Amino acid sequence: MTAKALEIRKNKLLSKIALSESEGVIAQIEEILAKEAGVDNRLQLIINKGIQKSISLEQMKLAQNYKGTSYAKIKGITEAMDIREPIEELIAMI
Repeated sequence: MTAKALEIRKNKLLSKIALSESEGVIAQIEEILAKEAGVDNRLQLIINKGIQKSISLEQMKLAQNYKGTSYAKIKGITEAMDIREPIEELIAMI
């Protein structure tokens, strides 16, 4: 196929995409092109959705799948470390 023929096909395809009202079709085209370009699907989702103007802490925890930790777990770790120096000395060591 010549470069000219390829250019004509691209332009026809762009025209069809511009006329499409189907969000599903557009999403599929985006996915195919992203795979060809090697773009991570998560990054593509962020690009498609745009940046939120605000986000709550709960939304952020959910988006990042944050599990947190319990006080008992932290206390257990610190006891297992058997730290005897005062906090001031530990900070001074840094």
